[in-house]
Amino acid sequence: MSEMGRLTGGSYTPFEYRRIVDQTKLTPDQAYYTPDWKAGTILLANNQALAVPAMRFNMAMRLVEVQDPSAEGGIRVVPPASVRGFILGAAGQNGQIFEVQSYRSATYSGKNYFESLNQGPVRLFLLHEVVERPAARNEALGVETRAAQYLRSTQPYVLRAGQERVEPLSLTKKAVLRLFNEKAPQMEAYASQNNLSYEQLPHIAKMMEHYKTLNN
Repeated sequence: MSEMGRLTGGSYTPFEYRRIVDQTKLTPDQAYYTPDWKAGTILLANNQALAVPAMRFNMAMRLVEVQDPSAEGGIRVVPPASVRGFILGAAGQNGQIFEVQSYRSATYSGKNYFESLNQGPVRLFLLHEVVERPAARNEALGVETRAAQYLRSTQPYVLRAGQERVEPLSLTKKAVLRLFNEKAPQMEAYASQNNLSYEQLPHIAKMMEHYKTLNN
């Protein structure tokens, strides 16, 4: 069995996966982070990496699809439980890094692929997913007034040293400064001196980079 085959052992068969994908009735633009197949790298649990010629991230099902001619149907499905993450982009390029993290939301508890934005004692992630907006009905008339909608969503999460799972981050001054513990006054001064906004993710990532230097 190939390395990719071992990663996907026990997951969906191609028939089962195609049936579930078809049942969601999502367009490729809705279901996938990018609908086009791209070269990338699977980050294995043993700290090794496996380059793949074509892959894409199915946000709706929290899975990575990899083209593999040796697989039935030509596609392997990689669940987050079997890997550390993946890099979207050809080897040697500055690809987007996604890491497997545990989290809990109102509708799901488990593991998912999160886009990683930085390294350090406080880390910033983005969760890309598909959320359902339920259908609306006029109960008096017994008719559906708006069909269910599936919408793309991107939400910031953070992981502090010692935590077992990422937590959602509110883009407010209070929530961001709370991340820096006793260094919060210094970080507030740094943000003020550099005109950094607590509502913009690139600015928050810059704060986290500076916080890292205070802990070295």
